[in-house]
Amino acid sequence: EIGDMPLGLQGRLLRVLQDRTVTRLGSEKPLQVQVRLIFATNRNLNEEVRAGRFREDLYYRINVVHLRVPPLHERPEDVYWLAQRFVDNWNRQHPTALRSLGVDAEQMLMTHSWPGNVRELHNSMERACLFSETTTIDSRLLRPPLDAEAAAIRPTLSEPNDTQPPSLESYLREQEKRYIQQSLARHDWQIGVTADALGISRKNLWERMKRLAIQ
Repeated sequence: EIGDMPLGLQGRLLRVLQDRTVTRLGSEKPLQVQVRLIFATNRNLNEEVRAGRFREDLYYRINVVHLRVPPLHERPEDVYWLAQRFVDNWNRQHPTALRSLGVDAEQMLMTHSWPGNVRELHNSMERACLFSETTTIDSRLLRPPLDAEAAAIRPTLSEPNDTQPPSLESYLREQEKRYIQQSLARHDWQIGVTADALGISRKNLWERMKRLAIQ
């Protein structure tokens, strides 16, 4: 979280990046280092520079390759995959309390907007695994926190001019896309297996993926 680094530490980091040397605490001898650094931030560093909260020279020094990681609601195909991995991690840590996702829980995971991104998803899955009284996690374990958070953020997500509901065609297209993405994620993106599960041919699935812009 480079955007949260105090200005004093920013200056020290800049010297390390420029000189490729560090001095251990309590030592007077500098050590040569050869490192590759990857920085992350949820802040707009351009705005932070203009506000004087981030050093301009450090910004240009670290901004070599810039990768934008889209929020989770822009990549719904990742939701089921991540949720399943969190359940798998729980099962490895708690072999006497194994859990699995129910179909209704999977559907709810795909329809939530996830304003808290992966951390929110991880916490929701951990909470569901913890409170589930059976091996299968159902939507009731996810509904209260998800609905409350969605209701709290929904006004901030709506646009002032967005007063008309989507057309039936666009709504059905979006639902079809979500359903195919969910099925692909459930079957580890194996086209043949997914096509069989959907009851369509591989060619039909490829055509639908192309039409719906599913990568």
